[in-house]
Amino acid sequence: NDRNIPEPMVLEEQVRQQQQQEQQQHPSFLQELLKRECLIEGEVNLSAPTHYLPRVASTSLTLSEMEHAFRHIATLTAAATQNDANDNNNTINRNQIQRLYIKNYSFVTLPPTVIGLAYPNITHVDICNNDVFSDITPLLQQLPNLSSLNISNCASLATLLPLHTVATSGGGIQLRHLWVTKCPMLRFVKEKEWDLIFRGLELSSGPMQRLSLSRNRLSFVPRGISRCEFLEYLFFDDNGPQLRFPSQNNHNIHEEDEEDWGTALSSLRHLSLSGNDLTYLSPSLGRLPETCTLNLTNNPKLIYPPSQTTSPYMISVYALKDFFHIKRMKAWRGWVRLYVLFKKSQLRVAHTLYQPGGRGYVNCKDRFEGRLMLLTVE
Repeated sequence: NDRNIPEPMVLEEQVRQQQQQEQQQHPSFLQELLKRECLIEGEVNLSAPTHYLPRVASTSLTLSEMEHAFRHIATLTAAATQNDANDNNNTINRNQIQRLYIKNYSFVTLPPTVIGLAYPNITHVDICNNDVFSDITPLLQQLPNLSSLNISNCASLATLLPLHTVATSGGGIQLRHLWVTKCPMLRFVKEKEWDLIFRGLELSSGPMQRLSLSRNRLSFVPRGISRCEFLEYLFFDDNGPQLRFPSQNNHNIHEEDEEDWGTALSSLRHLSLSGNDLTYLSPSLGRLPETCTLNLTNNPKLIYPPSQTTSPYMISVYALKDFFHIKRMKAWRGWVRLYVLFKKSQLRVAHTLYQPGGRGYVNCKDRFEGRLMLLTVE
């Protein structure tokens, strides 16, 4: 039996060969990172190939693995900066990299510090299709120039509170665009926590201009949105059939408090509430800027917009009424056209059947003659 036990050196060599083979089949994260750098586009686009997706081991990244990769890049960046040129391996000038895309990889959070050292001028980060990503704190802390953040399809992301923590800790944030979509765990965030989150966005020196909270299954529109007075585009689409406006979240809210929600967003140019199965519109929508466009498509239960009696907010209300009127008229015209086409087709069929020689004409003639014979016999 002892003869069947491989020697330690042989076993070690087999393990080493297996590791090399796996590394050739599935490149390490560092190799992917170096390969995906693009100076011309000014971005690093890390997107796992589709054939990797069913293999959890090939797309899962540990914190130590990511930290090792970005630390190596940071060393190259520091060397290139010190020599005022590219390094010996002709590594690109990473100070020109401004966008970082990480898609189809699984990791809980990003390593602290090292990403900011590797790519000091990152302004946009895109994290998509990550079922375990849950903490944005390291991302915000090490990228002071971050102005655009897109987090999509991250099922474990349950809070955005680090936006408030980092904004009030002294480092500050410079976000102008924030897109958080398809993160269903956010539906458990309470109103008080949302208020803190929007306090953090209010402190952004960007300032905050575009915000999307679509497809997160949220049950209410947070009142804290009114803090983002420079907001220009707000997307709140496809959140579910029970979406409530601020006036419905708390029955103790006074009418004047509700009015602030509409008047505070004085810079808003577009508001999208599509696909929420709305039955009610807050009167505060009638107080939005006159130039603000509203997208209320795919809300079949929404019949009447809010009513107002004071100018100049009536213009927005009229725009809502015109929208619904146009939709109803389109449906009515469609039914009228369908009815006309149906009648024309009936006439054409009747003309074909009942003209002399047609099948309908012969049948009618036989029935008429048969009836006439019965009457004659009687």
